[in-house]
Amino acid sequence: MMKDKVVSVLYEHYKDTFSHIREREKQRNSLFLLVLIILGLQVLQLNFALTLDQVLKEVIVVGLSMSISQIPSAALISISWVLLVVFIMQYYQVTLHIEKQYDYLHKLELELNRVLDNKICISRESNGYMTKKGSLFRHWIWLFYTLVIPIIIVIVIGWCLILEWNTEIIPDPHRWFDSVIGAIGVISVVFYAVSIWLKQ
Repeated sequence: MMKDKVVSVLYEHYKDTFSHIREREKQRNSLFLLVLIILGLQVLQLNFALTLDQVLKEVIVVGLSMSISQIPSAALISISWVLLVVFIMQYYQVTLHIEKQYDYLHKLELELNRVLDNKICISRESNGYMTKKGSLFRHWIWLFYTLVIPIIIVIVIGWCLILEWNTEIIPDPHRWFDSVIGAIGVISVVFYAVSIWLKQ
């Protein structure tokens, strides 16, 4: 009887943890798209002199409508930098949280199997995921998101900063501010990649 209660509590916690991870994965995917969109807007603004007011006419913030055309281009670029770095940091923060939760879920599966006296009863996210089927593709996807994407983000941020310093219409205070924000973005990406690769 006691064993049934333990199994019930563990299994409910396991299901709750798994649904929590799924919610965070949706959040991570949305943040990743936002990072790509804002990074793309930065490239368009700095490389093709396309201002944000040509893409958006107005933006609604906290229920207030604001005309984009009334904001100076340099300020819009600085706002884009801040948004980009905030979303990059949130994206990697959520990604690391998901990684930690999966480690925790694996321990829950092991404990459930131990209580049930069965080594492979529940192994969807631990042993079941480590099957050889599709392992080459899974490794490539992991490599893509933990190495290729961070390198691309760092390169594009660096390229955008170079473009900005070569654009005469942007005042120096904005350039310096944007460079600091861009550097914070690069540091965040590098710290994420290092922490994943060195398992820190």
